[in-house]
Parts: sequence; C-alpha cells; structure tokens
Amino acid sequence: MFEGIEKLPSPLKTLTSVLAVFVIGYLDYLTGYEVCFTLLYLFPIFYAGWYSGKIVGYIVAVLSGFAWLTSDLSSGHIYSHSFIIIWNFSMRLGVFILFAYFLYKIKTLISIEKELSRIDYLTGLKNSRSFYENLEVAIENFKRFKRPFTVVYIDVDDFKTVNDTFGHLYGDGALKSVANIISESLRSTDVIARMGGDEFGLILFETSSKQTEEVLKRMMEKIAFIAKEEKLRVSLSFGAVCFENFLVSEDPSEIIKTADDLMYCVKKNGKNQIKAVVY
Repeated sequence: MFEGIEKLPSPLKTLTSVLAVFVIGYLDYLTGYEVCFTLLYLFPIFYAGWYSGKIVGYIVAVLSGFAWLTSDLSSGHIYSHSFIIIWNFSMRLGVFILFAYFLYKIKTLISIEKELSRIDYLTGLKNSRSFYENLEVAIENFKRFKRPFTVVYIDVDDFKTVNDTFGHLYGDGALKSVANIISESLRSTDVIARMGGDEFGLILFETSSKQTEEVLKRMMEKIAFIAKEEKLRVSLSFGAVCFENFLVSEDPSEIIKTADDLMYCVKKNGKNQIKAVVY
C-alpha cells in the first residue's frame, strides 16, 4: 500500500494533503469551538511531509494553522481579549510546524540508517544485501526491455597468505586497494559489492560478453601491476554470467550461484583467469 502511495505523482500527493486540510477545517467549523480537531490536522501534515518532502510538509502545516484559525473565527466564539486568538493560533501553528520539522528529521535519519545497512563497513562498497536488490532491478530490466547485463563473481587469490604473512591490518588495507582498483575500472552505472571476506560481486549493466572480458582483463592487469610493486602474490579469479538473449533464472540467488560456481572452476584450474558463459 505504501509503495503505491510513493508512486503517485507529486502534485496529486500535494493536492490530497491540501484537500484533507480543507475538509478537516470545514468539519472543525461545523462542530464549533467546543470540539477540538487539532490532532486530525497532523494527518495531512504527516502525509505531505513524508511523501511529498519537507517544503510541502511546512506548507501544509501553515495551511492547517490558518484553517483552524478561520474555522475558529467563523464559529462565532467570542474571546475576552483578541490576544487570546493570536496566542492560540501561534501555539497551534508552532505545534504543526514542529511536527513537520521532526517528521523531516526522522525520515532523514531513517534514510541514512537504511543506506548504512547496505554499505560494507571496511571498503565502503555496497554489501551483499544491496547487491541482491540491484540484481533484482537488472533482472526486471532484462525481462521488460531486453537490456543485457553481466553478473561477475570475484575472488582475491591467495589473500589468506597476505593475512598470514603481514597481519590482518595490512590485509584490510590490501583489500581496500583491490576494491578501489575494481571500482576505478567500472562505470558509475555499474554495481560493485563486497560479498564477504575477499569476494566481490559486479553487475555490469547493458554490457556484452566482449565488453565484459575487456573490463575484467583491465582489472587483472592493474592488480598484477600493484602486486608486483608491493611484492605480493595476489591475483583475481573471475566467474561471469552474461545475459544477452535469455535468463536462465529469475532468482538472484541462482544467478549468483552460477557466477560463483564458474569462479570456483577458475580457482581449481590455476587461478588468475576468467571463465564466462553467455545466455
């Protein structure tokens, strides 16, 4: 239900919030000053702030304040002093604006937390959870628009030796360097994630098998150059699944397993190679 609301056009969501304020204001006017409707005004403010953004939330908050003021003045309620009207209006308007403000802050914090839950703490890359989500997008694009994509599973060869020889702190630094090299070889539209340990996953959007091979070879060359400079026995083993004509599965787990199996074939046959299949 909430995803459906998110997909509504912004003008329609804004209009819905404004109309809700006027409806509540009219009900407030009909019931007179003896019945308080303050809490009900918070619902359109919430809807506007959450689904249409901070500015719209503030606008609806201000409209709610004036809607209450208009209904109160029209109800025939006589105050002992005009200052009371100003005070009550200011208090309600302040509550509405503060509600919109704190709502914006809460939504921002939730967005940050959501983003952090999809980031690998060591390398700053996406994590496996985010990788699965992006792979679902790639699968959907292929089904709808036949846009080719490639899934690559990468293992850093002999990484355990690096940890055992130089320590885990040095190994973490080396892993960051490998992550940077892989990232620099990709386009901004591609996806790279640390799948765990010394393994990485790639999603190359709208990329043919030939283009995939060229990208992976560049990575191998860069890693070989850095390894030679650092005097390390580190290389990369690749398993790649290219989807150009049809999907073997719509299940992200099955596709990743296929790429992972190809990568392990490379590991068993000398490492530092690329094994790919095209569908």
